[in-house]
Amino acid sequence: MARVGPFNYNILFLGETQSGKTALIESLKKYAHPSHTINKEAIGDGAYPKTQKVQAHTIYTNLPSYFVSWDGDIVDYGKFLDKNQEDYESELNDLKYASEREPSKAAKAVFKLIDTPGLSNTSLSDDLSDESTTAAILKALEEAVSIDLIVITVTKTSFTDDLKAMLRAQIRLLSAFNGIIVFVHTGIDYSKLHPKEELLARTLTEKKRILHDFMGRDSVPHLQIDNDIEPTSPLRNCITQNTLRNILAMAKFNQPILTQSTRLKKTEKMLVVDSILRDKFSVLIATREAALGHKDETQMEVMKSINLVKMKILKKEQDLKDVVRKLAAHDSDALELVHEEIYQQGNSYLSLAEPFRTMRYPLSGTPAYVSHVIDHIDIRAENIRVLEQIGGVGQSFWAVRFRRSRFRAGLYQVKIYITRRKKFAEEIEYLKTQKTVIKGQLEEHRSDLEEFEQFTNMGLSVIRELLEDLESNRYLLARVSELELNFNVFQGLLDAGVFVREDSVSAIRLEHFYVERRHELEDLENDRNVSVLPLAYPDISEETERPDDCQYSVLLLGRTQAGKSTFVQFVKNYANPRYLINWDKIGHYVGSKTGKIEQFVVRTDLPEHEVYDDDTGAPIDIHTLSQNFRDADDYKDRVGVRATFLRQVPRDPEAAPEKDMVIRFLDTPGINDTNFRDIEHAKTIIDEMVRIQSFNLIVVVVNSLSPIHREQKVAFDYYARVIQELQGNHSNVVFLYTHVKYEECHQNNVKHQTNLQQKHKAFSRLFRGLGEMAPDGGINLEAGMEQDVELYPYYTIEHSIKDRPIIQCMIRKTLRKILQEAVSAQPVVMDVSPENLERVFAIKHPDEENHRQREKSRVKQKPEKEKEQDASRSEGGEPAQQAVAEEVVTGNRVVFDAVNLQAEDKENVFLYFGKEGDEEDESDLEE
Repeated sequence: MARVGPFNYNILFLGETQSGKTALIESLKKYAHPSHTINKEAIGDGAYPKTQKVQAHTIYTNLPSYFVSWDGDIVDYGKFLDKNQEDYESELNDLKYASEREPSKAAKAVFKLIDTPGLSNTSLSDDLSDESTTAAILKALEEAVSIDLIVITVTKTSFTDDLKAMLRAQIRLLSAFNGIIVFVHTGIDYSKLHPKEELLARTLTEKKRILHDFMGRDSVPHLQIDNDIEPTSPLRNCITQNTLRNILAMAKFNQPILTQSTRLKKTEKMLVVDSILRDKFSVLIATREAALGHKDETQMEVMKSINLVKMKILKKEQDLKDVVRKLAAHDSDALELVHEEIYQQGNSYLSLAEPFRTMRYPLSGTPAYVSHVIDHIDIRAENIRVLEQIGGVGQSFWAVRFRRSRFRAGLYQVKIYITRRKKFAEEIEYLKTQKTVIKGQLEEHRSDLEEFEQFTNMGLSVIRELLEDLESNRYLLARVSELELNFNVFQGLLDAGVFVREDSVSAIRLEHFYVERRHELEDLENDRNVSVLPLAYPDISEETERPDDCQYSVLLLGRTQAGKSTFVQFVKNYANPRYLINWDKIGHYVGSKTGKIEQFVVRTDLPEHEVYDDDTGAPIDIHTLSQNFRDADDYKDRVGVRATFLRQVPRDPEAAPEKDMVIRFLDTPGINDTNFRDIEHAKTIIDEMVRIQSFNLIVVVVNSLSPIHREQKVAFDYYARVIQELQGNHSNVVFLYTHVKYEECHQNNVKHQTNLQQKHKAFSRLFRGLGEMAPDGGINLEAGMEQDVELYPYYTIEHSIKDRPIIQCMIRKTLRKILQEAVSAQPVVMDVSPENLERVFAIKHPDEENHRQREKSRVKQKPEKEKEQDASRSEGGEPAQQAVAEEVVTGNRVVFDAVNLQAEDKENVFLYFGKEGDEEDESDLEE
């Protein structure tokens, strides 16, 4: 997954109770923000668990490093390991040294630290509370959307059998995240890391061996930290701070994993409950089959045939589902980790006796897929000088020779990836063949079943009931025979509290869950595409580029609640797939959301996206999709289908990398603001336009569902005149019609096409200065429509986060086209001369007349109002009904009770807010 700014990284912390997770997180917060005060109350005391629920903490840092100095000179404290143990410990505790923070020039990144309750030091199958903890962990994974690093804390105590069972279960559950796990051994006394300290070395070596067995590989990173939250020794503090930095750097280094695209291994308790139900369903199936064998001869023959065919169909459907799932997982360009190696000098291990170090891939005895060329390599090197490097991307081997370059801790880490399509090439070909064979067999069995079903009028209702019961039990048996689950199904089981009781009760709940939610679960499993526009996550305040450094500028204008802020969130997510949609920034169709001008910057190389058919594996041409379906309903079904998958079009590895475009967006408050701030907003918008002086593109955002009223027309007319004065009649204006449903955009949907074309022609006439008013106060769509007008370019977009790959692909193609329009257009320089600005500010804003009439009405009615209030007070009653021009806010429209307004006042007021008695459009009020 490409990384573009601004960056955010999610780190999940796991481990047994009292293993130091919270203390580690507090230390990371202190590292990122030195002024942070350690929350000692949140840290456990070593006796009882402290963290009771999942908690997320956000930090911002550019990963500064630490070094030790003495009298202004940098100290190579790794040399201390050449001393004896007593002298080494003495140097560690010596206060003559200074621990100094070396600033980093890198951009700040955002790290989300997710703390979880500790798993108790007991077997998972015995301790029901651990299932609740597992549910909490899964909930944290779901909310994080993607994970960059999983930190498993390990205490310095020896592994008990129960602890090993807990760690094995935890690692097994998260096997899909195997490549991004790091073990942090806590409570380590740095003085015990001396080479001659054999006891700790043997303990750590044995622990690593056990953990590597659980992980299924030896190249797993391990870090040691003492967990001293307030170190007094400068040298110890330096080691701790650089270890903390290393943890965060690993998160940046890893390839992120989307949580909802993973499959999770079942827990021990799940497997126990499954075994109970497997026995039950096996007996039920045998009983039903025996019952079917006692029918009369005629029924017997029909029964046998139907039973056999249905059993074959169920088996083939399950086989086909397994094949499709495996193909989806393997036949992709997703990167698969095939080799990882890390070298950390840390405190030492690089002495005169070992002047250089080598790494290579492949190693002896590695799998056959190493013959495939390398697709991607990630290397992290700090204070390392590379002496020689051969092989790499595009070749089937890689090797490096290096040594430490400075008197600092040296680190060299490499991760080598190939695409899953290459790694599983042989299996993919086999699965494709199997898929074709199984589909053919399935069609034959279904054809046979249709022939037998003609006998349903032969009084076989009892047999049919038995057959349906058989099919249900076979389905349940297949369910409880699975060893892993789709993430969504796994989460659904935990959310339903299926496994929080004893095994017998959990078995009853599990059966009920699978029966009641059968179709829902099948939908979840068939929907492989996780939400491409993710859930809420805090926005990032620090931008990676200053606005003044931007290459292109885009201005956004639109009515309140038209969808500008949603468009902004979509653009951010398109430019950076790691950016998570911030729903707090998006309105809810009640009142104006954006209260001030907001700037944001995106960097993007304008990636393309495409959709593939699950069954054929062929790409779907989005551009000709409408022409390929004559019937609008067929087109609608095709657009909404889930049996497709969306991916980013891979770049040509031999082509030069695309250059990132840096685009600044100016998001403006909505026109027709519900808080009556239009005049204030207009001034700030014009001031900001004058300050920037040029725009490559002006995007006018219009809600396609909202009717065009007079109020909207006069507001847009004002900005059209301002733009005309500032830059003339230029072609850098485009329209974006939001809330369009792509499934209704079929060529035969004449009503949709006509309404959109008429609306766009009306807006084009308006911005060309040719708009005419209808007698009812709206835009007259008929007047002048027969005349030709130069139409502005326009785009349509659906504001949807549904997991429909074709719709999501259409959204991304629309976003790409708009961004392409911005980067391909020449910037239009505005005339900001004093004379022209005087003309611009002389344009009268429509709300000025509204405010004037409102104030005039209040002034006229004030004496009468005061008399009525005085009379009411003297009688001891409530103030009389105010017969004044009261404002009534309905949706985002203002209506006046104009009983006492003079005739000329009424005429002026309703000049801007519609005639008295006009019917309000229901959809307009909702918006």
